[in-house]
Amino acid sequence: MNKFAKNLLLLLGLSVATVFCWKQWNAASDKAIWGEKIEFSAADNKVVQSHVMQRLKDIDQSGPAHYMAVKIPAFSRYEHSVGVFALLKKVGVSKKEQIAGLLHDASHTVFSHVGDYIWAKDINDYADESFQNSIHLKYLHENKLEDVLKLLDMSLQDMDVENGQYKALEQSLPDMCADRIQYNIHTGVILGKLSKTEANDIASDLHFEDGRWFFTDPQIAKKFAEISLYCTQNFWGARWNTSMNIHFSNALKRAVDLKLLTMKDIFTTDAEVLKKVTESDDEVIKLNLQQCEQPVSRIPGKSYKTEFFKPKFRGVNPLVKDKSGKLRRLTELDPMFRNYYESVKKWCDEGFEIDILQL
Repeated sequence: MNKFAKNLLLLLGLSVATVFCWKQWNAASDKAIWGEKIEFSAADNKVVQSHVMQRLKDIDQSGPAHYMAVKIPAFSRYEHSVGVFALLKKVGVSKKEQIAGLLHDASHTVFSHVGDYIWAKDINDYADESFQNSIHLKYLHENKLEDVLKLLDMSLQDMDVENGQYKALEQSLPDMCADRIQYNIHTGVILGKLSKTEANDIASDLHFEDGRWFFTDPQIAKKFAEISLYCTQNFWGARWNTSMNIHFSNALKRAVDLKLLTMKDIFTTDAEVLKKVTESDDEVIKLNLQQCEQPVSRIPGKSYKTEFFKPKFRGVNPLVKDKSGKLRRLTELDPMFRNYYESVKKWCDEGFEIDILQL
């Protein structure tokens, strides 16, 4: 672990509650992307109103891509978390798993997964990094979520999303899970690849039994799964987005080195941090931000190092229950989808080059 990450972990031992800018929220219901109304109990609402949840309203799921040249439409970590909660509630899993789903992203840094780029030793390590997960329980403890959880007769350990018990919330690829289902549907809608009616159809055909998520309609399963492939290649793993994340994280690291940002700032909100870095006159910060605005074009007269990068394959290969009641992978049922799935997987394996500013 580098010095930057070590310092951050030490500072997490301090109380960070005072640095969060969060808004009071008095409503007891919200909506998931497919339009379902979500009702919170009085105890649930204590979690929803906690500052760690409210902060997520100001952390965009897409990271720098929402703010820089591409301007991906807004999609907050809060919306995602509430959507995950809705899915878990819909399929009737335990209250502990529902609340773990509600809180599963609370420990994200500003700009979502930029933190994984900051602490990765090199650019190809980021896909295996999960700084947010590594500090999750510690973060909740430092922000006094234990007091809130006691109202629901739960402990901090019940919020461990990696305990292997919450099969509806988290599963490994290529399987579906509530977390993966929600962000694929939601991202499909904001990118215009799914209508809200189609999103509703997908949600309506989802089932969870015996620890497995599955569809019953192969065509609906295909519409959902194709979103994961499209976004892998054109958004999450795209060359432009990789370049943007690398250079934006370099700007943040530079700002910390110059003491323009503190480690605590990394756990505030996107707007607070963006204001500080964009107002800086430091040439290194300005050039990295300029590179974010033109992520695949070189800035004339500047030096670059070319690195080879292999994006993470995020393709989902959902299970579909056939008429006999057997669960089968979509790639078994649909040759065209199988070809698409394998081609995107090959694209990730082959990788591509990234030009990184050398300053």
